[in-house]
Amino acid sequence: IENKETIHRADNLRNTPAAIRWISAEPLLEDISEIDLTGIDWLVVGGESGPNHRPFNPDWARALRDKCKTTGAKFFMKQIDKKQSIPDDLMVREYPDIKTLQPA
Repeated sequence: IENKETIHRADNLRNTPAAIRWISAEPLLEDISEIDLTGIDWLVVGGESGPNHRPFNPDWARALRDKCKTTGAKFFMKQIDKKQSIPDDLMVREYPDIKTLQPA
């Protein structure tokens, strides 16, 4: 889920039986802080790398990190880009708790 157009994928994921439901928000291309993280176990966020990478605003990641704190989802900041290091306040590398898939 890289932008507002693809946020609906979280709804599809929420309705899928899985032991761990996780979202890869990479490359994150805009603020998607309105995403509903209910039922999501893990959110991995990253900027785009490479010579023609698109801009990344660390505030987008901060908003998602804060949303994870309120919903219980674990947050993992992967990268910003090859030239910009992750700010200290975003150096968060959490992992989801191991769960067992229960029969429906």
